[in-house]
Amino acid sequence: MSWRGWYNTPVRKPLPVFCVLFTFGVITACLIQDKDVPTNIMYLLAAIDGVSVGGYMGSSAYESRYGDGWSSCAPQAPEYTDYDKEETH
Repeated sequence: MSWRGWYNTPVRKPLPVFCVLFTFGVITACLIQDKDVPTNIMYLLAAIDGVSVGGYMGSSAYESRYGDGWSSCAPQAPEYTDYDKEETH
């Protein structure tokens, strides 16, 4: 994962990290209180982590195969012929 800074990084990259850290925090809190994680919370955390990590893996695989997808949206510089270059200089 290349780092572009917080303002240039898409949300899909740090979101799985935060979801997994949140899950780790919930499990740690339950261990400290010597309680089991409630079943409904366990299924909710598994769904959130599965979707966020799976989505990141899918988008990362797509990005590695086809690029980041932004290059086709960015305005392209016009192609100049030799005649156009001579005309403008």
